[in-house]
Amino acid sequence: AFLFGFFGSLGISNNIHAKIIILVNGFELCWERRFSHVQCRSEFLYLVQFVQEGTNHQHRYANEITLIGEILGRSWSCSLTHVS
Repeated sequence: AFLFGFFGSLGISNNIHAKIIILVNGFELCWERRFSHVQCRSEFLYLVQFVQEGTNHQHRYANEITLIGEILGRSWSCSLTHVS
């Protein structure tokens, strides 16, 4: 069932950045709405690996990737996994 959604504009960007921002905003919305169990499955292996393994602080999206990791580490059951 569809519960809620969001929209926004990134201006000039790319596919990777858009997917990262979708994760940040989606997880933040779930946190704000006090969802206690969240499972996110993504076909984008590159992003899932970066979030799970961390990335170089000089990576273009290091701040956003670190933020996703921090959100996942909060006091709730929230996961990001790869599906093919």
